[in-house]
Amino acid sequence: ELDPGGNRIKEGKEFFEEKKFKESKEAYQNAETYFKEDHRLKFNKADVEHELGQYDESIKLNQEVIEDQHSSPD
Repeated sequence: ELDPGGNRIKEGKEFFEEKKFKESKEAYQNAETYFKEDHRLKFNKADVEHELGQYDESIKLNQEVIEDQHSSPD
């Protein structure tokens, strides 16, 4: 596998689109090994947490994205 982190993110997005939120969360957690502080990954994880009803965790992750100086408004 040439891009294991990228592949986990791709899997996470696919699972999310299929509404397999637990699997999506797992894939994103595995991607964290490769992209610990990536604000895009945190944003995706926040979406999953919201869908799983973990609202406090979703808010926390979104707040981290907002406060990240490398994060863009897009």
